[in-house]
Amino acid sequence: MTSSVSLDGGAYADAAPQLLDSLFYAVSHDLRSPLLTVSLSAQLLEHTLKDVQVDGADEALGGLRAACDDLERMLAAMNALSRASRRASEAIELDLATVHAGAPGATIVLDELTAAELQAVLPATVATSIEGTTASIRWAADGLDQSPLVALTGSLQAYAGGPVEALACLEIAIERHRGSLEVTDGEIVLRLPVTGARS
Repeated sequence: MTSSVSLDGGAYADAAPQLLDSLFYAVSHDLRSPLLTVSLSAQLLEHTLKDVQVDGADEALGGLRAACDDLERMLAAMNALSRASRRASEAIELDLATVHAGAPGATIVLDELTAAELQAVLPATVATSIEGTTASIRWAADGLDQSPLVALTGSLQAYAGGPVEALACLEIAIERHRGSLEVTDGEIVLRLPVTGARS
């Protein structure tokens, strides 16, 4: 006799982030062993053929090494996303320059952030608004046309190991702290929960 588990829509929505994290973790770890096998086999072939002239061998081995490097980058990106999703309870330090290259080199801590603290680190030139308990900070998107997480998961090959990967990890961490990092209408919009009235 078999049993099954049925999740209603709300329960599935609640479980989805954990399921996605489990998938990232399992895939990234399960692929390490075959990647190591392929990489070691390529090294063995390279060593075996070093004194032998075989047409196309260098190109084939170069392609194999490049593919292994690409896969290693993608697995590292999946691990980074998995780690970011497990840091829900930790206060994180957010360097605004990581969110946007044109941002001031200011670090804020996403743990009971006050409106006054945010105002103190942001220069007047940064487009900032605070309404109620939400602060919105805006920058030009500079080449991004969608959420960093959507971009990364849509093309892990293209964005792993680069700024989009770092932004995607930040997006996950910020969402865990009841904020959001979005790309909309050509802008990066960072929304953060704040306490205290604007001065």
